[in-house]
Amino acid sequence: MAENKDALGISAKSGQLYVQKDGSEPVLLEPVLTHLTFESEPLGRGANGVTFRALDKVLNAFYVVKLYFPRKGVEQRVLLEARKNANSAIREVAAQVFSLGHFSSPNRISYVVMESVSASHTLGSWISERDKDWKQAQIATKNQGSEFADYNNRAPGWVGDREREVLAESLDLAAGFLHIAITMHKNGVIHGDLNPGNVLIQDHSTSRGVKSLRRAPSAEKERELVKNPYLHPQGSRKVPGTINSLPIRIIDFGSSELDGTEPRIGRLRETWFLVDNVDKIMKPWFPKSMTLSESWTLLHWRRDATGAGTFAIDDGDIDPRIVAGDLLRLVCVANLLLGHANSMRDHRTDAPTDTMAFSYQDLVDLKELIYGDLQQFESSLVDGETLRALRTLGFRSDSLIHWPKVFQYFARLHPALGPWLDKVANPRY
Repeated sequence: MAENKDALGISAKSGQLYVQKDGSEPVLLEPVLTHLTFESEPLGRGANGVTFRALDKVLNAFYVVKLYFPRKGVEQRVLLEARKNANSAIREVAAQVFSLGHFSSPNRISYVVMESVSASHTLGSWISERDKDWKQAQIATKNQGSEFADYNNRAPGWVGDREREVLAESLDLAAGFLHIAITMHKNGVIHGDLNPGNVLIQDHSTSRGVKSLRRAPSAEKERELVKNPYLHPQGSRKVPGTINSLPIRIIDFGSSELDGTEPRIGRLRETWFLVDNVDKIMKPWFPKSMTLSESWTLLHWRRDATGAGTFAIDDGDIDPRIVAGDLLRLVCVANLLLGHANSMRDHRTDAPTDTMAFSYQDLVDLKELIYGDLQQFESSLVDGETLRALRTLGFRSDSLIHWPKVFQYFARLHPALGPWLDKVANPRY
């Protein structure tokens, strides 16, 4: 989503909000939300507004405040969001709206005050910080130099464990994101603007402000390496094979129901953001030039005669509810297989074992996850939120997932998985 270049610049300084137009001096907004102190760095910026976290000075509690750029229909959007948040069926995934209104001076700017997920970050900042930390960890374990000496001496198994750890962490986030999408869809809600700035995630392990190792002095490099959660974890390590989805709340629900907006456009945007966000979340799984959608699905990008673009299969639109369900099936299959690929290896040399401790139940679970009606599905490998989302999914005679390519990936990751995955693909088993 591109930022609106003609919109007012909205910023925060010393806890207060300012607006700026065409390079002029920032002007203090009308003192309406005087009980709130705004953080200087916004949580997110998008085409329709800016989101800040703010501290209530009286209650000592944090809130999220969305400020909308002035334009036609914006006050209707604010009302739509508030009404959708009043729907108790989606309360568990929607950031609850506490108040709404507008500033009158120097510009009429609508706002919504919402609950804040504890120490929340946007999906965009989570991905950016994860990617920086993971790149730094890879540089530290593969390059020579005094500041990297400790990491160069780590055993191959230590490095392999870190690689599978970042893969497993991405599955937790993908599952959490797809859970909120499926919860909305089953209650008849198409969000229409699931851009990374509208997805709020509870605090996570990755650190902020990692600087480029190429520019930082040696002493600073060493300090940043110590902060890196993949090299120096705080608390227990993420163990591949069990999904614990991250707590997520969604904001800005009014996007697909404004006057003049076709419902089809909202569905196309929903499909686009579902696939694009999961592509970004699961980027560590693939080489730099590839994505999940290119590697593991039958989806392709297309633009129709009206100019609307999204991910599609053949020449037809895809129901975003099917997209979310198939992607969640894929995430859960990847979790099960990654757990086996991680546990069945020498954790000193990182060499895979010659055999695989795969059970008949694993085989049954894989087939159910790929093809089955999951209303009665049981698994100890996923948390309750993910299990509830899975149980909304019915039988699939076809799929948007290119399962043979998925199986090839895991057979390369651990060759002993190959014979078992052949059985999954064989209808006689």
